[in-house]
Amino acid sequence: MKYIRKLRGKIFIKLFLSYAGIMLASFVLFAGVFIFLFHLQLYDQFEEEFSYHHEHLEQQWPVEDERLAEEMLTQSKSEVLIYSDCTSCEPFYWNEGLLTEAQSGEITHDSMWLEDGELVHVVAAPFQDDDVMLMAFYDLNHEYTQLAVMLLTPFIITLMIMTVIVWAISRKITAPLKELNDVALKLAEGDFSKKAKPKSNDEIAQLGETFNYMAEELESLEDMRRDFIANVSHDLRSPLTSIKGFLVALLDDTIPNDKRTHYYHIMKDETERLIKLVNDLLDMTQLQSGTVNIHKSRYNISEQVRQIVARMEPQFNEKELEVDLSLEEVEINADKDRIDQLLVNLIQNAIQFSKRNTTITIQTKIIENGVAISVTDEGEGIKQEDLKMIFERFYKSDTSRSSKVGTGIGLSIVQSIADLHDAKVDVTSQQGKGATFSITLPNK
Repeated sequence: MKYIRKLRGKIFIKLFLSYAGIMLASFVLFAGVFIFLFHLQLYDQFEEEFSYHHEHLEQQWPVEDERLAEEMLTQSKSEVLIYSDCTSCEPFYWNEGLLTEAQSGEITHDSMWLEDGELVHVVAAPFQDDDVMLMAFYDLNHEYTQLAVMLLTPFIITLMIMTVIVWAISRKITAPLKELNDVALKLAEGDFSKKAKPKSNDEIAQLGETFNYMAEELESLEDMRRDFIANVSHDLRSPLTSIKGFLVALLDDTIPNDKRTHYYHIMKDETERLIKLVNDLLDMTQLQSGTVNIHKSRYNISEQVRQIVARMEPQFNEKELEVDLSLEEVEINADKDRIDQLLVNLIQNAIQFSKRNTTITIQTKIIENGVAISVTDEGEGIKQEDLKMIFERFYKSDTSRSSKVGTGIGLSIVQSIADLHDAKVDVTSQQGKGATFSITLPNK
């Protein structure tokens, strides 16, 4: 838990650093492109100025040559040198290769650092016959310093402003996530009362709505689980209490010998009730966990229904119920034992909630690509709001049906077995007019 809480601020940090990284990368890219374009424009200006002076000097240059003719222009940032014999003269501070390349007939450029640390750009080209004209442009350090100031000053100001904006945006984006984290922690602790409060319509707000829905579902499931445990505890305690009471009475000889057989049968029934409850619990656990494998075979399901009804005749007689069978002979490919369990649960459910002296109708009908099985009782029915929930594990409706003995396991088992067979389960009901449970099994 402490580790989870420590992680809460990391999204904000990552988001903030991501924005900062994007800003820095954008500035570096912009500065690189800007410097490159500035560099091209500055050197184009140098070349234009060189061409102008080159043409001007060629027009005025005297016929007589000296070994080294040098003309200083009245400019503070440039110097023009003319070499008439570049093979024997000292190259001053110029690159000798630059002179040789210029003699080949092309305008050449070169930048260099002087001994005093000054950056100089030199442009050279042929002049007259075998001469070379070079023009040096000084004070480039100042130019690039001004460029740096022009770039860094707005960047620093923009960075300060954008830092505040990015911090606010990151905070706004991560605030709902921190709230969702708090909600998730409360859910993990079993507190379903805390809800997210979405303040927009974006994806995070949708996630908040999903969290709220999940909290409601978990709370509902937790309530059903508590009711289920209470029901199971009651259903286990009642027969155990009866069995213990009868055993104590038998041991104390307070029950006459001629009535002992009767109480033995009662204890037997209570024991069978306990065994069924435990088996249902085990079946539900296995079916819900997905560890059950079905073994299909082809058999007559209508005959299976008849055998189940005959087997359950004592339960029908106990409530004086009539059974109306409307069966079409049909074979299906299914796990016979699991379908038997499904049908028994449906019929026991119908018996449990039927009024005395009423009829339970069981029908099998051939349909396209399968068979439909329905079990209809004439009980008090199910509320419409409960119809969607009755197949959920632990669920037990608040209708009069819940006043009967039961834990809400049977229909969950029915749904799980139907899912294993790719079957569809439906229920229709009106209060006061009973309920009909239908299973549609594919016949393949």
